[in-house]
Amino acid sequence: CDIFHVCDQDGNRSEFLCDDGLVFDPKLLRCALPFTTSCEGRDRLQNPRPAGACRRMNGKWAVPETCDQYVECTDGVSKTISCRNHLVYDDKTGDCEHPDTADRPGCTAESLYNFECPRGVRHGRFPAATDCRAFFTCGVATKYHPRLGGCPLGTVFDPAKQVCGEPKNVPGCENYYE
Repeated sequence: CDIFHVCDQDGNRSEFLCDDGLVFDPKLLRCALPFTTSCEGRDRLQNPRPAGACRRMNGKWAVPETCDQYVECTDGVSKTISCRNHLVYDDKTGDCEHPDTADRPGCTAESLYNFECPRGVRHGRFPAATDCRAFFTCGVATKYHPRLGGCPLGTVFDPAKQVCGEPKNVPGCENYYE
């Protein structure tokens, strides 16, 4: 998957090898990280050339025992990156995603938030037990896994109306900002 050929104007074919960790994308005609390129039918790769924290010279890998960190390697130089805003690293896309999208073992929304969407609910928002600003959205868009959301500063989640509102109008959250 990491070898490609180029023919010159005279029809002479030359073989090239992508840098370690990259694969050839036949649609874009360039070497790229393997997350968006299918290697179906061309599954052979060059032997890895690990360097330090890098399994290959180029690529991204989840940091073990974490959900929100990954190692990104470029030319054998590694850097650890943390996902922000309660996102987790997704091994399939190579990006930070909502836990319900990544659906990574040990990093599911249910295990991270200790909340499960109620059965039989088509769509709804539910308050977080520990924070008046936080709520969970459950529905078909989240594959019925909870997705953490938050109200803008100065407001709290109103479970009765399923919207963010003024703290004075939400029982139990009247003094949230005091």
